[in-house]
Amino acid sequence: MSIGISGVSQVGASTQYEAPAVKSSEDKLSKKAQDYLADLRSKYGDYDFIVANDSDDKKALVKQSTKSTSVVFSTSEMERMAKDEKYAAQKLKNIDTAVRNGNKIAEGQGVTYEKGSTQSSGLYSINKMNKADRSALVDQLKADMESRKSQLIDLVQKTLSGQVDSFGKASDENSIWRTLASGKFTVDAATKAQAQKDISEDGYWGVKQTSQRLFDFASALAGDDVDKMKEMQAAMEKGYKMATKAWGRELPSISKDTLDAANKLFDDYYRSKEAPKSAIEE
Repeated sequence: MSIGISGVSQVGASTQYEAPAVKSSEDKLSKKAQDYLADLRSKYGDYDFIVANDSDDKKALVKQSTKSTSVVFSTSEMERMAKDEKYAAQKLKNIDTAVRNGNKIAEGQGVTYEKGSTQSSGLYSINKMNKADRSALVDQLKADMESRKSQLIDLVQKTLSGQVDSFGKASDENSIWRTLASGKFTVDAATKAQAQKDISEDGYWGVKQTSQRLFDFASALAGDDVDKMKEMQAAMEKGYKMATKAWGRELPSISKDTLDAANKLFDDYYRSKEAPKSAIEE
């Protein structure tokens, strides 16, 4: 298995891959980050720590790895880990938990939950986890979300910092979103490209990943309890309305599409509970 920020795959020692030769991004790291990476490799000899920024490079490097467990970080993550002990400790905790839980690995900074928990067999693995594992999963999801949220807000603040009128109105989180909704700002090409990547089909804030994350979060909180899942779904709907209020107008279409996709996951779950047990277990 591999634990990666934007890619997960199963790798067996005997599997052969025909992947193009690619280069990691570790040569872009500062001396401090390179030393930290070397220390990680020394402590976790069974893991292949990979540093890459491009999603295609990440996937190719994982496939080329000769170790059973690959852990992928971006250069920015590795730099932050080298400087921030608390952040690094949380990252390593996520990795350790992911390895212990085996196949329950999801895209996104080594968070331990199964991407696409609605399996073809009809079983919902997160709902079936014991209470302790689900509690640990919730903590990891929260930590991952806070990290991603901080990165997004930091990106927005940097974008607006040179635009005095806009930034002056965006002094707190809610006003930041209202400023974005107003459209009275400009972005440079790099920021635009990053934003487009983040909300793309396979991006962290895209419809697919975000809706699955909402559903998985609900599953971890509710367990295999239909009534509690319905409560979680209602809470999700309430959260959408609160986000709309903070935005100051109707949310972008991607947000509505995400809500619809998450609701479909809930509906699929409810239908699975109505089906005969024998059909679910086939």
